[in-house]
Amino acid sequence: MMLRGLAYGQTREIDSLENLLKTSLPDTQRLKVINHVVYYYNDMNSKRATELSAEAMTLIKGTTNKFDIANAYINRALSDESNGLYLSSLSNNFKAYSVFENMSDSAGLSACLNNIGVVYNQLGDYSMAVYHLLRAIEIDELRHDTLSAGLDYINLAEAYFEANNYPEAITCAKKAFHDLGTMRDFYSQGYAAETLALILIEMNKLDSVRYYIRLSQDVGTKYHSEYLVHRNDGHLGKLFLKLGQYDSSKFYLQKVIGESAGKHYSDVLIPAMTNLARCYIIEKNYSQAEKVATESLAMSKGIKNKHAAIESIGVLVEISRKLDKPAVSYQYLSMATQYKDTLIDQLQKGSIEAKAFDIKLDKERRARLKAQQDLEIQNQLVLRQRVVIFLIGALVVSLIAMLLVIRKSVRDKKKANEKLVLINDELTKLNQEIRGLVNTIVHDLKSPLNSLQGLLFVIEQEVKENENAAELINHSHRVLKGAHEIIQQLLELRAIEENSYAIQMEPIEVQHFVRELKNDFDIVARQKNIELVAEAAEATISTDRTLLRRIMENLVSNAIKFSPTGKQVIIRTWTQNGQAYFQVSDQGPGFSQSDMQRIYGKFQKLSARPTGGESSHGLGLATVNVLTKELKGTIVLETEAGKGASFTIEIPAIYAA
Repeated sequence: MMLRGLAYGQTREIDSLENLLKTSLPDTQRLKVINHVVYYYNDMNSKRATELSAEAMTLIKGTTNKFDIANAYINRALSDESNGLYLSSLSNNFKAYSVFENMSDSAGLSACLNNIGVVYNQLGDYSMAVYHLLRAIEIDELRHDTLSAGLDYINLAEAYFEANNYPEAITCAKKAFHDLGTMRDFYSQGYAAETLALILIEMNKLDSVRYYIRLSQDVGTKYHSEYLVHRNDGHLGKLFLKLGQYDSSKFYLQKVIGESAGKHYSDVLIPAMTNLARCYIIEKNYSQAEKVATESLAMSKGIKNKHAAIESIGVLVEISRKLDKPAVSYQYLSMATQYKDTLIDQLQKGSIEAKAFDIKLDKERRARLKAQQDLEIQNQLVLRQRVVIFLIGALVVSLIAMLLVIRKSVRDKKKANEKLVLINDELTKLNQEIRGLVNTIVHDLKSPLNSLQGLLFVIEQEVKENENAAELINHSHRVLKGAHEIIQQLLELRAIEENSYAIQMEPIEVQHFVRELKNDFDIVARQKNIELVAEAAEATISTDRTLLRRIMENLVSNAIKFSPTGKQVIIRTWTQNGQAYFQVSDQGPGFSQSDMQRIYGKFQKLSARPTGGESSHGLGLATVNVLTKELKGTIVLETEAGKGASFTIEIPAIYAA
């Protein structure tokens, strides 16, 4: 899938520029107009975009404006991609990248990296796709460009999905959906919803799929995005195939194939054809299944997507076996083996290219790191000076206070109070600066962690056969995940405390919500031989799903983490008098009187310790407390040392702003 800052709602402006192109213009001005028009047409009129982008490539020879040259290259790359010319698209994207790099244009660099990542994804080189998309995210988060980062995360989710890394895919897609919704960019959020539907279908979490498909379909219809509509029709076909409703599945899949023909939507057409072939296999219509699967294989070969080709070959192998043609089946299996071997070579080559690309950018990264270090040193000096000033001020105030007590003078007391007010103002300013410094450090930690995660992914492809190295990499992934969790919780707490979080209301079916929660934690519980029980009432409430989910995840995770082997953790829900109740009970060690006095503080280490060697950073219950207050709710804790604990969250069944 390709998603970038799509232009829409500019029809009148484009018509005006098209009329301008019909007049006689100097080449430099004509290039500027063409660049603007092609950016719009790349998603709305690929034929016109191809025609104009080709003209732009001839006009760049007569200009010295680097920005116009870079945009001409990047628009040509996008046009090549929409026509299925992926290698040409890569070449033009890298040319644009070089120009933007000479200009030190970070926004342009991010756009190129995003496009390069998407093209690699179309080619089936997912390690390179992930690498370049993480680069784009790093730049956009340093620029605090939430919209561009949200679009990057959608494409990253798709790359992880194609690489069968569903946990990372769902995490990236949910982040994009939430962030873009917060920014009220509903068009881009529609693409995030479509990506979520794609991933949930593959994970067999089918209950909420139709909600995301319906939301995305509405966006595609409203903004006249045929591509988005076709993507969602393909998802409906796959959903009905999973549900065993084959007539409905064939209807949508045939609709997608018919309406997408000739539009180079390879990422739409190929999955639709392979799924349609599977429908025919189930109906024992093997001749039709073979015809469709053969067309899918031919298209995969045409765009040089080896992963898609292997998927098509798998369907053809299944057909050959059904028809009892072992020789044909063997031929297809041999072909698949060859593709898999070339994929390994491609991944190795991609890793080398990625390292060369990293070396090229290393100089810039070191310069940025040095600037950050210099800034930190300067901040430390300023902080020390302020501490000294504060201590001196405190000493002066103490002497004045003693003098005031001795003299008992009203006039001197008044002056002392004025000085105390001034000192309080200084303390307030100092506290604000410290909070700002913490925010900066937490945000800045995210980017290098993202880069490290991308590099680990690339290294992981190289050392698959080395068990010791693989174990070290897995351990590194766990450490990075823990660091990400701490940063994410700190950012969430800061956003709530500073009133910068926007509540997102949506209806929640309580039984489905609790069932999803239980499914997500069942594996963790079983690893410790803990029985996870869910008792949910039939009810629908309206509140912020993300905040409620974070509250319950923290409570259930803590209950499992601190419960001994062989015990029970119970999730109960009920509604009463317009209130919704969510309760998590365990049979762990409970809380002491000392614990109760500081239970909801940040970074508090309480008396209980995890029973399975898990990590505990002391933010879970602090997060629960803050998020519950944000939902206008209350927490009730019932506990007895040595006999477990029960947390009950009470929130309004319908949140009122």
